[in-house]
Amino acid sequence: MVSEVLEANFYDRLPDPAYRERAQMIVLNSEQEAAVDPNLVTEFAHARKGLLAQIPCYLLVPNSVGGEQRDAAQQLLDYLAPVVTTPPTQPSDPVAPR
Repeated sequence: MVSEVLEANFYDRLPDPAYRERAQMIVLNSEQEAAVDPNLVTEFAHARKGLLAQIPCYLLVPNSVGGEQRDAAQQLLDYLAPVVTTPPTQPSDPVAPR
C-alpha cells in the first residue's frame, strides 16, 4: 500500500527532508518544482513522465523509500507511468534481384 500526503502548503514543505521522507511517491507538475531542493533535483533524474487526466506530471519514488514500501511504490509507478520501450528496428528484407 502506498499512502499519500496532501496538504495545502505542500510546496512550502517540500524542501524539508523530514517532510519528504514521509512520501513514498512524489508527483510534480514540472521540473522547476524539483528545483526547491538540490537533493530533489538529483532524484528528479529518475522521474517518469505520466499523464493524469491529460495533465502532464512527473512521478518519482524518493531514494529514501526502501523495502516493501519501495516495492509497492514502484508497482504503482509502473502502473501510472509504464516504461515504454521501443522495439529494435528490423532491417528491411532485402529485395532479391529479378
